[in-house]
Amino acid sequence: MNEDELESADEKIPEEDSKYPASETKPYRGGGMIMNIERKLHVLSIEGSHEDFKRIESVLNGIDGIRLSRAENLEDGLRLVDEISPDLLLLDYLLPGGDGFDFIRALKAGKKDIPLVILTEQEDEMVISRLIQEGADDYLTKAHFDRESITQCFRNVMERGKLKREIRTAQRKISEMATLDELTGLFNRRYFMDALERERSGAERHGKDLSLCMMDLDLFKRVNDKLGHTAGDLVLADVGRMIREWARQTDLPCRYGDEEFAVILPETALEGARIACERLRRMVEKNQVQWRTGPIQITISIGITQNRPGAKDSIRNLIDRADEALFQAKETGRNRVNVLNGA
Repeated sequence: MNEDELESADEKIPEEDSKYPASETKPYRGGGMIMNIERKLHVLSIEGSHEDFKRIESVLNGIDGIRLSRAENLEDGLRLVDEISPDLLLLDYLLPGGDGFDFIRALKAGKKDIPLVILTEQEDEMVISRLIQEGADDYLTKAHFDRESITQCFRNVMERGKLKREIRTAQRKISEMATLDELTGLFNRRYFMDALERERSGAERHGKDLSLCMMDLDLFKRVNDKLGHTAGDLVLADVGRMIREWARQTDLPCRYGDEEFAVILPETALEGARIACERLRRMVEKNQVQWRTGPIQITISIGITQNRPGAKDSIRNLIDRADEALFQAKETGRNRVNVLNGA
């Protein structure tokens, strides 16, 4: 982008548009999208030399789409990163209080992920390569610090930052798909089996209580048969929501089967598990799922057992006992909590 194009773009963008993130895209001919760095891009310059900063300021102030802040040393730079949340960092490699490597390590320790451009006195390929490997996105030399090089560098860095975020989002979604049940938002059965083995081993090793709950919606087949699977899915999703709200942060709730759920309760004895499950049972009993033909009410039966420290229980034995407790709850009238200590 040349100077005329930048000035033309700036004239078309009202000041209030600065509320939009600098990483926002804009349409490009041919139906594509490109980074829109003409919107206000907040740049934090970490620069110890007043003379060099004046030069940086004179160049960046000539670009209306950029807002500039300054820190004079490593410590102030890290503080301002927290205070002003800049869109991009322009970091002098040699700083009072440390160098570029120190700053990058501190950013990583604080889990800060901000596009970072290194500014160096002269091009040193070995140092620059190491900085890029450590986490810098690009570099500029002070000898070639002009409007054209800055515009191109900043655009490339912001584009790469956007791509990194998209990749991380995709990776997170893939991870969630591998561990979560899409309908209920609970963990899936595969994750549950791994978690139960891990939690049981930990309880054995540290002599801690561990309870396991198996849950089943009562007469759920009638909902599907009478109202259809869409209504059934709505009920399952709502029960999943209630279980998520009910469970503690340390609990591990999952969808075990069609209308069957399981919850691992670490460091919880049978009586504590029973009290908690009674609370969940009442939540489900009182809940109404709105449907076009009228509200749907459903109940839940819950079976609870506990890990027996020192008994060298297998995961299968633990699940079988919880299933047996659930079966007894069903057989004795449904909509109840049944405890089987397995002693």
